[in-house]
This record gives sequence, structure tokens and C-alpha cells, in this order.
Amino acid sequence: MSQSNTERHIQPPGKVTTKRLKKDPPSPTGSTSAVSMELLLEEIRALRPFMEETNSKLQVLTDNWSQMDARVTTVEHSLTSLQESSSKVSHMQSQISSLQKQVEELENRNRRNNLRLYGLAENCEGTDPIAFFKSFLPKLLHLPEGLKVPVIHGGNQTSVTEFDLLGLSDIPEQQSILFTSFLIVYILALLGNGLIMMVIALSPQLHKPMYLFISALNIVDIGLISDTLPKMLINIYTNKKSISFEGCIAQLYFFVFFAAAECVLLAVMACDRYIAICFPLRYTDIMRTHSCLWMVTSTFAVSFLNALLHTVLMASLSFCGPNQILHYFCDIGPLLKLSCVPTSTNELVIFTEGSLIVMIPFSAVLFSYVCIVVAILKIRSTEGRQRAFSTCSSHLTVVTLFYGTLVFMYFRPSSSHTLGQERFVTVMYNVLAPTLNPFIYSLRNNEVKQALRRLISRKNMA
Repeated sequence: MSQSNTERHIQPPGKVTTKRLKKDPPSPTGSTSAVSMELLLEEIRALRPFMEETNSKLQVLTDNWSQMDARVTTVEHSLTSLQESSSKVSHMQSQISSLQKQVEELENRNRRNNLRLYGLAENCEGTDPIAFFKSFLPKLLHLPEGLKVPVIHGGNQTSVTEFDLLGLSDIPEQQSILFTSFLIVYILALLGNGLIMMVIALSPQLHKPMYLFISALNIVDIGLISDTLPKMLINIYTNKKSISFEGCIAQLYFFVFFAAAECVLLAVMACDRYIAICFPLRYTDIMRTHSCLWMVTSTFAVSFLNALLHTVLMASLSFCGPNQILHYFCDIGPLLKLSCVPTSTNELVIFTEGSLIVMIPFSAVLFSYVCIVVAILKIRSTEGRQRAFSTCSSHLTVVTLFYGTLVFMYFRPSSSHTLGQERFVTVMYNVLAPTLNPFIYSLRNNEVKQALRRLISRKNMA
């Protein structure tokens, strides 16, 4: 019975193997997915040439855009250069018109001595053509006696009523730089000179002859720079260069007045230093208050007469030709070049009286400092030498700055003059010297620095 049960439960192994190796039929859903994938791949392969063509077209468009951008940049640069060229062309046109006027004026001047009248022998007028025609024309035209023949300039030109100050530069791009620079310099000059005057006035320890002369020098410096710079700044700001004939003569007068006053005042200050160093024991007896006031008054009186002489001679000239002054203010030299009558008298006065007003003070300065140097060398102690030299070092610096540029400007051959040099040297003694003088006296003078510190500390305590 146990054997039959064993046989009943044990099955042949072949049937079991046959059932396990039997495969299921394929699913219809899987075959559909495979077909869809193949179709999608074929469509992608079909789109690949189109995409490559599109990429190539995009690349071409990118290249074209880069080229267009470069062309636009080139056009912008060309427009900028054209604008700059147009401004230069307009500037050159104005220069050409000015040169044409000057050429016409020179031609008219050349024709003055080439007048010919038919029927009259050569040189029959002698040395005085005006007197000849005064006697000849009434007889020829049966005119009444007493005919007045006016002296006129060649061409149909009238007297000049105003001048054009061309300034330091005629380049438009430089005007803003010049305006800003000279405005700052002018403000510094006013503040510096005003500060030194205030310190001297408020400090009793500075009430000495030397500082009285320094205060007078501050006044002269303010007048010298205020005579020229404000008008130049107004001309630059308003883009107008004109100045009336009367205004030009007035500007010339004050310029000559303050320049001459500075020349004489520097010589007076040199003499003051000479007496202080060479005769220290007699200094207070010699340099009394009324003596110092007399020196300052005499300085301004001499400057007044000198300026009046040059101004009267300049106003007596006739200006009927070009009215463009190649300078930033009305100076003697540029005005003489515009005169249409002989200027020999003015030039003679400049080289005689003008030389005296400059060379006599300059000689006094040289003599004073030679004596000062000799006296300093006789001092045995090094400290004494340094103290003596420190009292006149600031004045010596100012003298060198002013007289050096002034002598270089007016006492050299006219053939060596150039417009750029004249403008630069004039700026040195007309603008920089009045601006630097107060700083030289404050930075190199211990008494002024100590007085300034006392005033500042007194203000802080108050």
C-alpha cells in the first residue's frame, strides 16, 4: 500500500520539463510600441537635413549681423569725424576771412604811397604831399582858400570803435579748460592777497615798515590781476571778444599803472631790507611811519604819471585798419601794431621813459642785494646768516619772478618775439606773480605764519 502511494505521487520528469519550457504567445501591445519607435526614428532621420540646413542659415544670418554691426560702428565713427571736421572747417573759414581782411588792409596800406596823378611830374610834391595839395587843389579846382585836406587811410575805412581780444587760444575745445583754470587762479589771488592784508591789519606785531610795503604790494597785485582776468573770463563765458575803444584805453592805463607800481614798490622793499640788514641800529630812525607812507605815496604818484603818459600817447594814435588784438588784454605792443599812423614817438617813449621806470628800480634792487650779500657774508655765526637771509629770501623770490619775466618780455630784440612766448611770459608776471606772491610771503615768513596761527587760535577760543 505504501508503494502504490509512492507511485501515485511521483510523476515523470519529462512532463514537468515540457510544461516549464513552453513559451507564451507574443503580446500585440509590445509589437505596436516597437513599430512606433522605428517610425519616430525614421522621422527624426528625415528632419536631420532640414535642421542642418536651418543651422547653416542661422550661421549665415549671424555673420551678416556681425557685418552689419561693424558697418554701423564704422558709420558712427565717420559721422563723428565729419562733425569734428565741420567744426574745424568753420574755424578755418573764420580764419581765412580774417586773413583776407588783413591782406586787403596790407594792400591798401601799400597803395598809400603809390598814388599817381596824370599831368603831374614825378616827385613834384616834394617831402610834404599835404602842403603841396593844399596849394595845388584850390588853384586847379578854383576852390576858396583855407581848404583843409584830411589825412585818411587807404581804402574806404573808418576809425575803429572797438577791438576784438583773441585771447590765449582760439580752439573751441580749450575754452572751458582756460575758463576753469583762470577762474580758480583769480579766486586764489583774491583770497591769498586779502588774507595777508587781513593778517597784517589784525596783528599789532606786524605793524612794521616791511609789512606796510607788503600790504601795498597786495593791493597792487589785486589791481594788476583784476584789470585783465575778469574781462578775459567774461569773453570766454559769453563767447564774445569785443572791447570798446574807451574800455581798451582804460584797461591799458590801469595795467601800466599797476605794473609800474609793482616795479617801484619792489625796489622800495629791497631798500627797506638793505637798511634793516646793513644798518640795523638805525633802522627805526630811518624807516619811520611818515617816511614809509611818503615812499608808498611817491610810488603811486610816479606810476600814475607814467601810465598817463603812455595812455595819452596811445589814445592820440589812429586805428582805422584791423581791430583784432592778438592778446587777451590791451597791451602796448599789440596796439602799436594796429595803428595806421607812425608810432615812432610811442616807441621812443617806451624805450626811454619805460626803460627808466623799469631799469632804475631794477638797478636799486641789484645794488641793495649786493650790499645785503656782502653784509651777510661778514656775519660770523651760521645762525645769524640764516636769520638775515630768511628776512629777504621771500622778497628775492618775488623780485626774480616779476623782473625776470618783465625783462624777458620787453627788453629783447623784436625779431625774436613770437606770439606764444609773449602770451606765456605775460601770464607769468600778470597772473602767476600776483597769485604766488601772498603764498611766498606766508610760507617763507615765520612772523606771518605765527601771526596767522595766533588769529586762528584766537578764533577757536572765541
